[in-house]
Order: sequence, then structure tokens, then C-alpha cells
Amino acid sequence: MKRLLLILMLSYSVQLIAQQYDETFNGTGLLIGQSNYDGVNMIDNAKDILYDPATGNIVMWNELGYSGGTLHRYLPNGTLDPTFGVGGNVEIHMELDNRFESVFATDEGYQLAGHVSPEHNVFLPAVLELNYDGSINTDFGIDGLVTEASIDSFIPFHATKGPSGKITLAGWDYDALFADPAAGMARFDDDGNFDEDFGFLTFGVNVHTEFRSAIELSDGRVIGYGHTYNETADSNVGYIACFKDNGDLDISFGDNGIVIPKPDTTDIHNYQFYRAIQGNDGSIYIAGILAMIPDYFLYVVKMDVNGNIMEEYGKNGAVFTKATDITECKQILVTPANEVYLLSIGHPLDDATVETHIFKILADGTPDYSFTNGNPGTFKINIEDAEDIIGAKMVMQTDGKIVVTGSVDGVGGNRDFFVCRITSNSDPMAIHQTPILDFKLSPNPAFSQLSITSEQMINYYEIVATTGQILLQEIIQATQFEVNVFTLPNGIYLLNLTDQAGNVTSQTFIKK
Repeated sequence: MKRLLLILMLSYSVQLIAQQYDETFNGTGLLIGQSNYDGVNMIDNAKDILYDPATGNIVMWNELGYSGGTLHRYLPNGTLDPTFGVGGNVEIHMELDNRFESVFATDEGYQLAGHVSPEHNVFLPAVLELNYDGSINTDFGIDGLVTEASIDSFIPFHATKGPSGKITLAGWDYDALFADPAAGMARFDDDGNFDEDFGFLTFGVNVHTEFRSAIELSDGRVIGYGHTYNETADSNVGYIACFKDNGDLDISFGDNGIVIPKPDTTDIHNYQFYRAIQGNDGSIYIAGILAMIPDYFLYVVKMDVNGNIMEEYGKNGAVFTKATDITECKQILVTPANEVYLLSIGHPLDDATVETHIFKILADGTPDYSFTNGNPGTFKINIEDAEDIIGAKMVMQTDGKIVVTGSVDGVGGNRDFFVCRITSNSDPMAIHQTPILDFKLSPNPAFSQLSITSEQMINYYEIVATTGQILLQEIIQATQFEVNVFTLPNGIYLLNLTDQAGNVTSQTFIKK
């Protein structure tokens, strides 16, 4: 009996310690860096991270106050990309005070979205564009920058890029901070043109209404969300509002265009929404915090595209979870299987040291206790000798691994940035096949050689990048052969096989 109990305990222990840092990234799964700006070591404020599935490269944006910032591009193994800027780093210098919140990929490079301040108390929404090598794209706007001068009091908190390619910036109107309306939203298209049809949207539910962020839905509508002050209850309440592509409120959504979920609990001091994402099935996940003083919880609500709460999710359509007494939601991700990942920062009541955690929630709203590095359902980011670990953003690679960036105190002389990559227990997101021929491809992921075995004679193969560029091709008449993929950059590729009858079969594979 004792032996059986020991076996069960060992088995449970193995299941608990399931996730870990990915040691193929920088040897340890973690890197800590310092930004030098004009030769001066700066206080780092890592803001955003971008993953390129075609190359496997990772781009991190590090904002340095109103002086500018630095972009860092890492190869899949965690080393800096020497073809980007100077040794993998790009310093963003501007004559205007600036604060960019988010980085996005374009066909030819990157865009930064945020605001610039040409003079005191003047805040203009802005987009800056860079080429793929890190240089400023001077053909974009004026010296790479586009602004909208008709909007002079808009401070965005966050920016997102939607299916249409438009960038949506959401925040508040500085001139109306304690008035109604106070929330502000603006949009730019891929070419940097201000979306005049949408306009500068100002919005209020009660006094002191803020947009914390916004997302563009797959049907072109825009969801804005944040919090508004409820004078009667003397508290902040979270809201979600839906707008058409012309900026009008979509009154078919929720209650005349607005949803104010009422948490299924008592003794609520306030709740706010910070991030949202739309799943492949169209459902919308809104994440934020809920305060029941002295405790704070991460709070996720699931709704359909019409603003109806999906009651079967979690407890009456919502999920509550926590790792620290005081907490803040930084990001939400959703997989094709409707698994949700949350990134949070927080600290205990009796200790102001900031911690960073990743939570995993299953499709039904229950925690995934098999996702852990100690506490079931949670991965805690640990950095030796760190006083504060302040996570900012995370992204999931197509192989299911999670990359997180943020800032860390106590390691270097100033606050430094960090980037780490961890394993997850989610399925790879982009491996699929459309079989016409009966063949096998292995290994997948591949490092140097790709082996193909087919029951039919293969006449021709080609390997295509996600951009559509044919990288390798060969006429070959065989049922079994190998392709050398060692020289391909790490990323996702398409293998096209053509048989003697002209049938084509495609399958994606990962080069690592």
C-alpha cells in the first residue's frame, strides 16, 4: 500500500512540473538585456513582442519614456539578428516627444503605433514605419511618421491591428479626462491614412470613461472596452461597446451597443476590462480584473458576436482566478481549441515585489491543472536575483511555445528588459494537411533533412514560404526521397508534391 501511494505521489509530482523554459532559446530559455540609447544605459520599459512564423524571429519593442525606444530582433535560438539595425538593435530617435505602445508586422517591415507630443499638452495619434532591416521607411508619411493633427488631446493606452490591416488606437481624451465623454479611439490604414469614415470616436458611459484597448472583429466591427465610473456605487465598472466601421454605435449589440456584465458575486468594489480577443469560432473573450477588497481576481467574460454572455462558460459566463492578492491583467490569448492564456502581474498584500504569472483556462472555463511549473494551472516566471518581474506582453508561436517580454528590477544597474520562451501543453497551431496523395513526411519539425515516402510516384516537389516565394524545387521521380532543408531559416513552410497525373498535395511543416 505504501509503495502504491509513493508511485501515485511521484506520478502526481511529474504531472505538476509539466512546463519549463525552452532551453533552445538562449541556452536557458531566458535572456535579460539593457538598452543603450545614445550610449546611455536606460531604464527599460518593455512594451510589446512580435513573432514572425515565416522565420521564427522575435521582435521586442522597448519604450524609453518620451525620448524614444529600442527595437530588438532575435533569431529563433535567442541570439540577436545581425542583419537588423546595429547588431540586432535599432534605436528610435525623433525630434518630437513620443510614446509608442505596440509593434506590428507589415509586408516590408514594422509599424509602431502610439502618440507624439509636439508641444506641452498636445497629443497626436501616430504611426511610425520601419523597413525590414530596421531603417526608417522615408516613403511612409513624413520621414516615416504619420499623425493626425486634427486630434490634439488623445493619449492611447494600447493599439491593435485587425483583419482589415487597420490599426486601432484606444485610450482617453486628455481634454475630457473627468468628463463625459472621455474615452477616445482612432484608426489608420496600412498606408498610414487616417480613417476619416471612422473619425475620432469619443465615447462615454458615465464620467471618467476610458478605453483600455479595442479589437477589430472578423466582420469589420470594432469592440472597445475599459471602465467607467459609477457615481451611485462609487466604483468603476467594466463595459464593452461595439461600433460599426463608420464609428456609429452598433445598437444590435448588447443593450443598445453596450454590455456591462454583472459579476456573479457579492461585495464587489470595482471591475475593469483591459484586453480582449476573438476566437476562431467568433466568440469574444474579455479579460480584466475584479476587486473584492482586499482581494483582486483576474476576470474573464465570454460572449457571442451579438454581446450575449455565453452562460455555459465557467460560472455563468465568467471565470475568476488569481495568483497574488493584488493583480492586473496584461494580455489574453486564445488557441484554435478555445484554450485561453492570461498574462498577469501582481504582488501579495504584505509585499510589494511584483510577480508575473501565466494562467491557462480550458475551453469550458475550468483551469488546466496540467499547465504548471509548480502551482497547478499557473506558470510563474522566475528570474534569479530579480526584485520585480513585470510582464508586459506574450505571444504564442505556431509550435505552441509561449514567448513573454517585460521588465525586471534588481538584476542590473537599472531596470532591464527580459524575454523568455516556455513550453506549453497546447497543440501546434499551424500544422495541417490537405491529402490527395497518400504520403508521409518526417520529421516534423525538421532540423536538416525532410524525408518523404509516398505510395504514388512523385514527379516534382517545391517548398514555399508563407510569403508565397518558392525557396526549393526539383523534378524528381521517386516514391521515397529526402530534401535538405538545413539552410532554410527557422519557420513554417509549405511542401507541395505533384504526382504523375498532375495531382498536387500540400502539407505544412516546421523548420527548426
